[in-house]
Amino acid sequence: MPYKDREKQKEAYRRWYLKHKREQIARVHKDRRFIMRSKKMQLITMLGGRCVRCGYAKNAAALSFHHSNPKVKNGNPSALLRDRTIKSINLDGWMLLCHNCHAEIHHPELSLGVKF
Repeated sequence: MPYKDREKQKEAYRRWYLKHKREQIARVHKDRRFIMRSKKMQLITMLGGRCVRCGYAKNAAALSFHHSNPKVKNGNPSALLRDRTIKSINLDGWMLLCHNCHAEIHHPELSLGVKF
């Protein structure tokens, strides 16, 4: 039964939360992870679903977002996934790359010069 006194209600919730803190944190973290993964999958689909350089398309965890022109960055993709709905995200200037191609673009000075 809810408390009529707001302070007593707050105190009851605090006691309940302290008793169930671990379960609550685990539930919220699980929900947030699910939401972030589903948003990332939607963005990957919107950007073609594969690395634009080599065509890799096996695992979403191995794909990353790259700004084709870093001077015109319109936000950090990870932060945008947390804060906005997918439809409100502007994808101009973003590319989908696998982690290997992404590293090669950002660090060309570390090339081993080996041709296969």
